[in-house]
Amino acid sequence: MPNPLAPTEGTGRRIPFVVDPENPGAAYLQAGEGGIDMGAGRTDGAALYVLPPPADTATRSAVAADDADTLILAANVLRRGAIIYNDSTQALLLALGTAAAALDDYTVQVAADGTYELPSRYTGEVRGIWQVASAVPDGSAYVTELTTEAWTGS
Repeated sequence: MPNPLAPTEGTGRRIPFVVDPENPGAAYLQAGEGGIDMGAGRTDGAALYVLPPPADTATRSAVAADDADTLILAANVLRRGAIIYNDSTQALLLALGTAAAALDDYTVQVAADGTYELPSRYTGEVRGIWQVASAVPDGSAYVTELTTEAWTGS
């Protein structure tokens, strides 16, 4: 299956990547149908893409439900993904970005007992507010942030 993140050529077809077996942090655009010789035959004209390393750390936290704007997840350039579970009887309204989450201004609604997976390339703040039906919000947001150590390539 072609990489959906690969650039497209003029016809709209995806251009496949070839990962360098000696440097898994680098990939090259495949040249034509034959591919690129990953040995000494690699041409200078090959386009290099640096691939981010996969997550190697999972950090768990809990954020108590609140009917006011609440920081759920701080910005983190090392983030590779996150999972947010809403352990409340009320919906959690998540807002991506630094602007406050509000009942009429949010990104996605996570139902009671629901889960949301953060887009893998988003490294900014996640804010939230619970849509309170009763006088007191209950439960928490259980957050697992997937990160990697700083990486500069090879």
